[in-house]
Amino acid sequence: MIEISLLPVDEEVKAKSAQKGLGFAVPRFIPRGFGVAVVILLAMYFLSHMRASSLSSTLRDKEHTLSDYRKDALKAQTIEAKLPTLRERANVFQTRLEKQKLWSRMLQEIILCCPDEVRISEIKLVPLRTGTTAREAKELVISGFYESGGNLEMVFKERLQKAKTMATHYQIFIPMTTQPQADRTNFWIHCREQ
Repeated sequence: MIEISLLPVDEEVKAKSAQKGLGFAVPRFIPRGFGVAVVILLAMYFLSHMRASSLSSTLRDKEHTLSDYRKDALKAQTIEAKLPTLRERANVFQTRLEKQKLWSRMLQEIILCCPDEVRISEIKLVPLRTGTTAREAKELVISGFYESGGNLEMVFKERLQKAKTMATHYQIFIPMTTQPQADRTNFWIHCREQ
């Protein structure tokens, strides 16, 4: 079969070019819809990329914080491992502190033990000459006087022996030396460490 075209030459070229494609005409909304879809996909890509970079920076911050927590945990473990030793040292320190002579307390106890009629004239620490010892012992000598009669130095000595701080540091209270005079009696109390 032979095809004969009765169309003018210009129209015949247009008809042939229209048949060369898919054989049908593409509606105008398809390329526009495709363009809108591409724009939407690009926008979603950029939003997801921004969100991913934000999450990765947050993740880095969290990893850094976790690293700090791990360092703190290691420090805590080392301190916890040393804790028994530190407790022992604290107990030794506490024991030494309790045994340490606090002169403010001792002087306060001496004053509280002193009878009202007694006047203290001197409190001194004298080294004892007791052979060769690593630590030289010292003797606390309390001297004073009283005007009225009676053995007030004995009352003073008994109160000192009962005082807690004095009894902790001094166990031996040597009998007092007294020196009676016309208007008063001088005395000396010697307190020695054991």
